[in-house]
Amino acid sequence: MNNPFKRMTKREWALWFVSIAIVVMSNIMAGRVDALTLTATCIGVTSLIFAAQGMYGHRY
Repeated sequence: MNNPFKRMTKREWALWFVSIAIVVMSNIMAGRVDALTLTATCIGVTSLIFAAQGMYGHRY
């Protein structure tokens, strides 16, 4: 399997990290941290980063 994280640029890493940080902070600031919602949201943020770059795992 190839690792899509290896192909990310520094800018994409920064965007991903800031997005994850915002999600975590907003969950904490809401006062209720739901692990399942937090995990699903982080997976969604990660998939959006890869989809925006066209890295969805298919190689033709």
